[in-house]
Amino acid sequence: MGTWACGVLALLLAAAAGAQPRGCEARQSGALWSIAQACRDPGDPARCLQNPSLPVQLLVDDARVSWNDRYIAIKDLKMTRPPCDRDADFFHGLAIPLARVCGVEDDRRQSAAGGVWAFAWSVARRLEPPVDEDDIALAVEPPYLRSQNQLHVHIVRLLDAARARFPRDEAPGAACAEHVDDLREVWTAADRQWACRRRLSPELPRWYGALVVRETDGGGALVPGYRVVTDDASVELLYTRARCRAARGPRSGI
Repeated sequence: MGTWACGVLALLLAAAAGAQPRGCEARQSGALWSIAQACRDPGDPARCLQNPSLPVQLLVDDARVSWNDRYIAIKDLKMTRPPCDRDADFFHGLAIPLARVCGVEDDRRQSAAGGVWAFAWSVARRLEPPVDEDDIALAVEPPYLRSQNQLHVHIVRLLDAARARFPRDEAPGAACAEHVDDLREVWTAADRQWACRRRLSPELPRWYGALVVRETDGGGALVPGYRVVTDDASVELLYTRARCRAARGPRSGI
């Protein structure tokens, strides 16, 4: 094969490689990516909120709170079905970027979803009935424990004893502790914390789940800022009230 032909072949192979989907996009995306696509335009609510194939309910009824041109916050299916739909104390929302971001492992997460934590927190503060800030938790699951390949932040209630179970090397003052004052810094802080933990425990997997809660002092009182917690297990199930008290049987929802 001549030099020219080899060059053409190399270009074709490079183009084909570039056309291949990212690893997470090659897998089944699930309903959340369909919702993100249908809900990209807040000015077209019928396509999103009245689509019979996408049972979308805003987490807070006021669309100005739950929906903008970058993110949408919806009710998890567990919140809309019996018996949890009758539990006034239970909430479980999902904050979803409307741009394509597969999850914590996606290198687009900061550019396309750097504000998703702040958005999710702002929606949680507008829930009815109101929720105390020290009870709010935001959670993203590790890639190997999620059912959907579109990034989604769980907006849930922190379990009463959760703080006592946070990893010891992430405690305030410990080697891998991470605190942020600006929720736009969560991804960077979580990456830094997980890298620290993997240096201490090299057997940990490449990716993590992340939890964000308000920071507290030794006595449990709120102090400025937020605590970032990373784990290789399900942060949703370990640390939050992901299901209502009356729920039984297999885990459902997203």
